[in-house]
Amino acid sequence: MASATGVNYPAPKQTNGGGELTCSYNNSNDVLVVGFTSYAAATGNDVKLAMDSQAKAQGVSDHAIPGLGTAAYGFTTNGTTIIEMLVGSEIVVVTGISTSAAGVQTLARDIAG
Repeated sequence: MASATGVNYPAPKQTNGGGELTCSYNNSNDVLVVGFTSYAAATGNDVKLAMDSQAKAQGVSDHAIPGLGTAAYGFTTNGTTIIEMLVGSEIVVVTGISTSAAGVQTLARDIAG
């Protein structure tokens, strides 16, 4: 984790259920949350619509992130970076609070392979 984000985190707190797995990392200064949702019928357009809605609610615009999974979009607002991507049949959301946008994107690339 530290190699991707430049920040050391303790072991994650994990929650799962209903086809979802969420791993939350918190080192008291920075918070990183990675969520995985199995969604066999997901398309890149589903990811785009979800991120458009989230970004609009925050008063910002999202942008495509080329070369990341089948489709990926992200935005940063108020020190929080959110990237949502489609990797195979998984929708993966990486959220970094007080973690650099570059670090969040590097982690997302590591996850996507």
